[in-house]
Amino acid sequence: MAYHTIHNEVTGEYKEKGSRFLAYVKHIENEQEAEEYITQLRKLHHKARHVCYAYKTGFQNPVIRINDDGEPVHTAGQPILNHLSKYQLTQVVAAVVRYFGGILLGKGGLIRAYGQAVENALVNAKIIECKHFVFFTFQTGFEKYAILQEKLRQFGAEFTSTDFSDTCSFTIRAAEENAGKIKAFLSENKINIIEKQP
Repeated sequence: MAYHTIHNEVTGEYKEKGSRFLAYVKHIENEQEAEEYITQLRKLHHKARHVCYAYKTGFQNPVIRINDDGEPVHTAGQPILNHLSKYQLTQVVAAVVRYFGGILLGKGGLIRAYGQAVENALVNAKIIECKHFVFFTFQTGFEKYAILQEKLRQFGAEFTSTDFSDTCSFTIRAAEENAGKIKAFLSENKINIIEKQP
């Protein structure tokens, strides 16, 4: 399965009625990275009124989070997420820091401002297409090593680690679309998968 993300961290800015909206968009690998990035921004902009965000990570059961950080419900996190969706991005976090200018913008003004700040950042982004890989770890006898290696490589698998201590232990990486074929092949050859990682 292919997905789109951004290659470079990008920033953008939008101003309205004295308020400044600073957008930051970055590639992430998981939820922890997203939360750590948001924490860093909160420390960097500790005088800001709001740090609102949205992120999407994961594939089979994606994690999607939005946060309005004190703004009226769905006026910040949701428009940020909408712009990530517009570009069909995943594995990405977007946060918008607001420095309040003293004039209330209303719900419509906030939705426009948070969305436009992210848009102003994304126009600078290098959007890339990536493949989602799955990893399998399994064990087998030494006698099957050569046959397995040849066949699995026909399925586009890459051997990322091997251990020849007591038995042959392997970890392979393969594109998600080939995962079913690999599982079927291993099952036919009575090879148990020790671990599968998304």
